[in-house]
Amino acid sequence: MRPRKAIAALAAVTVPAVATLGLATSAFASSPTPADTVCNSGSVSGTIAGNLVVPAGVKCQAFNLDLQGQAYVNGELQIFGKATVERNVYVTGGSLQVINNTPGETTTFDKSVVITGSAGGPDGQNGFWDEGANTTIHGSLYYLGNTTHLYSGDAGYKDAGKTTVDGNFVYGFNSVPNNGMDTGSLVVHGTSDVF
Repeated sequence: MRPRKAIAALAAVTVPAVATLGLATSAFASSPTPADTVCNSGSVSGTIAGNLVVPAGVKCQAFNLDLQGQAYVNGELQIFGKATVERNVYVTGGSLQVINNTPGETTTFDKSVVITGSAGGPDGQNGFWDEGANTTIHGSLYYLGNTTHLYSGDAGYKDAGKTTVDGNFVYGFNSVPNNGMDTGSLVVHGTSDVF
């Protein structure tokens, strides 16, 4: 059989077979990407299917958040209570405060948290305030090129929770070197690189 006839014969068998199985070509098309949610001021809560964007100069408070996309933070993001972020968090020039004071609740980041070029929030810090609760970062925590402290609980506090990083912790190029860390309740399962 000649090559053209072989291809035509294969197409004649394959196309009806795919149609018979109910596998239309549209089944292989990608599904639409959810729109970004831009927090211009105030608060967000509940499930966000796409990315969360916090513009510069904006304070955004998130309550009981289930963020299925990524977070792009150029302003100030405060996360309160039980929350899940399924993708990466990129804080660039903005700030991140995770505040969870409900015993037994966990704030979970399924990927990495990257904080760069930050001067902190109104209290001058970035970090994780876990009083009786916990924060888990399944990826890595990068804190690079910042001009403010990184806070992660007070291990001596009677109801202190902990911040667990399953990946690596990288802290460097900050204008507040090692003494700029207040990470008494930080637990790192990967490697810690502080410079």
